[in-house]
Amino acid sequence: MAVAEQSALSPSLRYAANSTQPVAVRETHDPRVNERLDWHFAYLKRLPIDAPRPSMFKRRLETGVNNGDCLPACFAALLECFHRGRISSPSLKTAARQMRLAVCAWIKENWHRFPVFNDSLKVHEIVRMLHDLGIPEQERQARGEWGEDASAQMRKYSELCERVYFSDVEMLMFSCMMWERRRLPILFRVFRVQEHPQNAFAWVGTYVTTTPEPEIFRRITGLEEALIVDVAHLGQTDAFHAHYKLLTESSLSGLTSCPTQTRPTRSPVARTAPLAMGRAPSDYAPSHGGIDYNLLPSQDERRRKRVRPRDSVYW
Repeated sequence: MAVAEQSALSPSLRYAANSTQPVAVRETHDPRVNERLDWHFAYLKRLPIDAPRPSMFKRRLETGVNNGDCLPACFAALLECFHRGRISSPSLKTAARQMRLAVCAWIKENWHRFPVFNDSLKVHEIVRMLHDLGIPEQERQARGEWGEDASAQMRKYSELCERVYFSDVEMLMFSCMMWERRRLPILFRVFRVQEHPQNAFAWVGTYVTTTPEPEIFRRITGLEEALIVDVAHLGQTDAFHAHYKLLTESSLSGLTSCPTQTRPTRSPVARTAPLAMGRAPSDYAPSHGGIDYNLLPSQDERRRKRVRPRDSVYW
């Protein structure tokens, strides 16, 4: 499937969740210098490119990053899994921010090139397709003109890149970056994950897309195996609660264990639980690679609550 087709399938993956204001963070270091990108990866589990898709969608790794950097946080988390065989960082927020800067820097450095895993559209054409041409007209007007030449589009992207919601386009760019930099063959499979309509304790996943496109991936890498990373997209699309999480399946299977943390309780005996997977979102609010144990509204309360669409083109 071409990138243009992928983006058309998922226009709702454009803006970030859980915040209406951009995070005004300015980094002074070179964004290309990112320790995680150069880690030694001792826990690489390659699978056939056409490996079976997951059938269970309840177990998901919550990064705890809900400020608009949830997908960069997934990038940071998967590299930590490949490096350490587990999640041990107390927080992924800084790592997610640095990962955003690294991916954006790669995009700008390669603005006029064809990305390695797409030989039909240049980087600036792919980025503009999603973040300008692929959004509603009202939002395009609010963002302002990108222009028709690549230089003008670069200026607009530089203005917006710290605030746009990462999506399948950034998955493609991250995969290209990691192949060129480390020869890591990363393939993302995206699923829309929702509560089962008849069972509040079950989850269903609908396959959306694979990025990069498998046939191009095979041709460029010469491989029949890849690091398969399954990604869950949850929440109402184009709403504040849309969110990315990593599924604990495929190449991440067995690599997503997290520290344990004691849950505050009125009971004389405190309970502990793993900080990562298997909890319904209604159980706990995440803080880092796991669970924060701050109780959220029940599922019935969440169903009664009206989720309003975003009123801002930024997060």
